[in-house]
Amino acid sequence: MNKSEQQPADRQNLTPEELTTLSLCWESWAQAVSTPARRIVRAKLHLVFLLVRYGGLRLREVLEMSVTACLDRQSGLLSVPGENARDIMLPMGCMQHFRRILSLPEAEQADFLALDTGFIRRKFYAVAELCGLPPQKAAPRALRYARGLELLSLHVPLSMVQKYLGQPGPAKTFFLNFAGGDVRSHVLDRVRERSKFRDNVLAGIVTGIRLGLRRAELEISVASTLVLYAQTSLDRVQDLDLGEHRQVISFHIPSSRIVLTLDHVPTSLHNCLEATLTGLHADSVEGFASTVLCDGTPLHADLDWGDLDSAELYEGRRVWLHFAASSVEIDD
Repeated sequence: MNKSEQQPADRQNLTPEELTTLSLCWESWAQAVSTPARRIVRAKLHLVFLLVRYGGLRLREVLEMSVTACLDRQSGLLSVPGENARDIMLPMGCMQHFRRILSLPEAEQADFLALDTGFIRRKFYAVAELCGLPPQKAAPRALRYARGLELLSLHVPLSMVQKYLGQPGPAKTFFLNFAGGDVRSHVLDRVRERSKFRDNVLAGIVTGIRLGLRRAELEISVASTLVLYAQTSLDRVQDLDLGEHRQVISFHIPSSRIVLTLDHVPTSLHNCLEATLTGLHADSVEGFASTVLCDGTPLHADLDWGDLDSAELYEGRRVWLHFAASSVEIDD
């Protein structure tokens, strides 16, 4: 069974095939009118779709933009103005549609895209239904993040995808968990592919940074309710460009640095995560426990036993994992 066949039936984001179908449906719909006035309206809506679909723009950004002034129709360079100003390259394959629409005399008017957002959304839903897609999967925001997933599948680095989407702040949290966690899974799959022989590889969002004399402490949100702390050198913070909060990073927690306890007891270790025991291995040489965090993330901990009684460790038991902030290793 190939990867596409393994996708769940209730997948929340558009597949590449569905994106292609939707794009072709928009092209047909935009032309399927008999009067010039309606053709102009549909051309406007098609332009909005193209900017969201291929540019990953917010609907607000599209409606505030003078496309004729911001788009180089030869190179495909789009200069997005506003709070999250950025330059992005549109795919050359879609530029014929931009050139056709922007060649209309009406496109020179300053209010060419002066459309009601409610009207736009209704038309997005209507076109989605024409090609048999659930409306919510083809809404402007869903298309914007589908573009992000598409870029990730083309091996564009996550940091570049976020810049492409113009995400300087909390929107990154949504992007990481978009489509039932597809982006989070994609990031982790990449990291694990590069680190096939390492356990305890996670991804999270830097939500806070404190600088000390020699080191920095990062607050990392791994899930909506799960936060942990990592320490690294000031040089490392600079090398990874961690000056801005909300950056997505991947990191590794060595299993040998995790202390497992049966109760929530105070320790000198900064991190304490509640987990559920899912497996246990013990022999005359070593022992290790497999656990899962509240968001489904697996973590493994080496066991030296000490005062632990193996009889008290059983599948489904609640345990606590303690580790120092300095044990967290930030990946490149």
